Amino acid sequence: MVSVELLDQESGMTVLGLLLVLLLAFAPHAFALSNGQAANLVLGQGSFISNNTVATQTELDLPNAVAFDSSGNLWVADQNNNRVLEYKAPFSTHEAASLVIGQSSFTGNAATTSSTGLSGPTDLSFDSSGNLWVVDMGNSRVLEYTTPFATGEAATLVIGQSSFTSSDFADTNSTGLSYPTGLSFDSGGNLWVADQGNDRVLEYKTPFSTHEAASLVIGQSGFTTTNTGATTQTDLNGVKALAFDS
Repeated sequence: MVSVELLDQESGMTVLGLLLVLLLAFAPHAFALSNGQAANLVLGQGSFISNNTVATQTELDLPNAVAFDSSGNLWVADQNNNRVLEYKAPFSTHEAASLVIGQSSFTGNAATTSSTGLSGPTDLSFDSSGNLWVVDMGNSRVLEYTTPFATGEAATLVIGQSSFTSSDFADTNSTGLSYPTGLSFDSGGNLWVADQGNDRVLEYKTPFSTHEAASLVIGQSGFTTTNTGATTQTDLNGVKALAFDS
């Protein structure tokens, strides 16, 4: 199973098929893509030509990131519906999500600042223990959800805010975040976050705790500086994502 990520050139936002999540399935011996190849499965819409954005168990509105858990299930950050959805393998066109996080039901889409709410999630990943981490951009925070997962589950830990009910986006220090957009784990299990509003990347050391202070900053000379727009060997501007090589 191969997922295809597309870039919306007008908005500059990475989205998955704009309002669709397109999953392309191939025979085990044929992983090469070809020009103009047609997708054979779609999630988030009833067909390849529909673009409904209603909050339901089968629709998506501006999905912005995907991740697979250790069982091969697909998780989608459904940004405009302020939620994360799980889809169980094996997948099928117009499959209904099996679980929702960030809302109490599949028809809710309100943005909230609480341990159970989300506001514009933009990225997600699983740690080595199988726990789910979500970048909650609209609330300027990163949340951890521990396994086993359940619909409407409360986050167990928050980074970037002092509590689950705060959403301060103006903190430029070692404990604050400003509209983060991406995250990744290194080989040591440490968490790295793309802090877009502060033009920097932050490292958080494991074991994690609520309101943990970052241990390292890249893109700025210190935790309290925001040198915006500089084009140098040491500065960053509007960083959106990050990844580690082998």
